[in-house]
Amino acid sequence: MTTAMTIDQSLLKKIATLLGVIGSRRWEVFEQIALGNERIFHMVSDILTQCNEQFNGMTLLHACCRHHPPVEIIAQMIRLRPELVSAQDCLGRTPLHIAAGCSAHPHVIKILAHADPTTCIVQDDDKRTPLHLACDRHCNLFEDPKAESNNDGRDPCYDAIRALLSESLEPATLEDEEEMNPLEYAILSNADLKVVKLLQKATQKQAETKSRSPSPPQAAAVPAAPSPMLSQPSKRRCGVMMHRRVSLCDSM
Repeated sequence: MTTAMTIDQSLLKKIATLLGVIGSRRWEVFEQIALGNERIFHMVSDILTQCNEQFNGMTLLHACCRHHPPVEIIAQMIRLRPELVSAQDCLGRTPLHIAAGCSAHPHVIKILAHADPTTCIVQDDDKRTPLHLACDRHCNLFEDPKAESNNDGRDPCYDAIRALLSESLEPATLEDEEEMNPLEYAILSNADLKVVKLLQKATQKQAETKSRSPSPPQAAAVPAAPSPMLSQPSKRRCGVMMHRRVSLCDSM
């Protein structure tokens, strides 16, 4: 309890000030304060983790990715705390989700995706991957409709989408809660033809890869010895018991 009170009184205001520096994109000041002293950077990162609910699960890396950071800043942060790349906020979003949804520079998206390629296939609470967000010109990650960091109205960026696909093709075929895949979002967003073609090729390659993947081996059924006390189930009954739902993906 004492520790929580100490954090509340002495450091939370300073962290709020630091987040304000990020929000105003004063990157030189942020670099001096947060990255110039590794101990301070680690301390602030630890406090944000401890105060998870107050900051909605956000890390410093999430905060920076929202406001078009220089790639050098992101590279330094990843070097100091590589685990931040895979951290998820209260809505299941990684820093890569934020960068993709806020139209960060393609180099920033590339360095995040390359640092941990598994983040490319992470689906948030709406089952959207970073690729979904990059392809949706109307995506709003934050409640403030006037926030400059929102992606609303910006065309899907070819280089950003290519950076994501270069680390993983799997998101190209994933659907979100609305049963929409990234290609469909790109088409609805009137994306450039080369963006649509890039996504079409990625979708085709991923579908081919999935079709070539061997099915997991099934254990051979061991027939039970007939019992004189029990009647044998009919073949029709066995068929019902063995029936498995076939999804659209299975039939492709």
